[in-house]
Amino acid sequence: MWFKKLYVGTIDLLSGIVEKVAKCNLACKIYKAVFQLGVFPKPKNFDEIVSNLVIEKDIAYESSILEGNKLDVYYPKNLNKKAPILMWIHGGGYIANSKETVKNYMMALANKGFVVFNIDYALAPKYKYPSQIVQCNEALKYVFENAENFNGDRENIFIGGDSAGAQMASQLAAIISNEELSKKMNLKPSITNKFLRGVILFCGLYNMDSLRATKFPGIKTYMEALTGESNFENYERIDELATIKYITPNYPSTFITVGDIDPFVDQGKELASSLRALGVKVVSRFFENKGLWHEYQFKFSVKEARETFKSVIEFLNDNSKSMN
Repeated sequence: MWFKKLYVGTIDLLSGIVEKVAKCNLACKIYKAVFQLGVFPKPKNFDEIVSNLVIEKDIAYESSILEGNKLDVYYPKNLNKKAPILMWIHGGGYIANSKETVKNYMMALANKGFVVFNIDYALAPKYKYPSQIVQCNEALKYVFENAENFNGDRENIFIGGDSAGAQMASQLAAIISNEELSKKMNLKPSITNKFLRGVILFCGLYNMDSLRATKFPGIKTYMEALTGESNFENYERIDELATIKYITPNYPSTFITVGDIDPFVDQGKELASSLRALGVKVVSRFFENKGLWHEYQFKFSVKEARETFKSVIEFLNDNSKSMN
């Protein structure tokens, strides 16, 4: 545990220096380089997993933004009936990473009997909000219209994401389930709520009012890159990103997890509690005294990550309509 505290303290120190001395564009380049150093490990049986799957890469989805509009699809070779669909939105502070970052985990999920659409989107700071969420909705349109081409069951669609991707997944679910938000954004959801069976949220941010107080390393840079405002709380559309303000009893069943030393831990717990208060079905995995940092769930070498993986599979199966 002491080593993890030292590691986290070092990250905080270095990010604090970057935030103070570097302007947004330079800070983005530094953080993007740091993101590229992190590689999530493969599960032990990864070669077997790959051999079991059909893998279709770099499919272009129709988008108003002609950058980042590609996705991969993974599904088992031996599917003998339509399978539930999961569309995944990767994290990276809105400025970095790609579908490649999370492909190992997504393939592992697909191997359990699901059709996984692993999407890319245009990154900040080149593309400001709402470009990313618009593209996520456009990708969802492709998923819905082309599901059967990949043996996917569009009656059983799930949306998921990690970190910044979790924020976008949660927001997209709110757009679909809350007409107030979709009208406010002037964004017609690509599917109706009856097709959305659930949302999976890993280590995300959901409350913009308390976001800066999390002291998440680099958060000022990420949000400035996304919104164009150094004081992002004053951005005129900032409330649209605050999923917690737009949840209703119609919000889909939710799986939510975050590590116990992740700066976003209170964001996750607050959203889970608020959803439960509305009567929304929530499956959560929170921890105490485990020393689990941001994105812990992708590290298959960690027991809690393996247990979370099993819980995600159970959530997908439990919330899928019977296809018999």
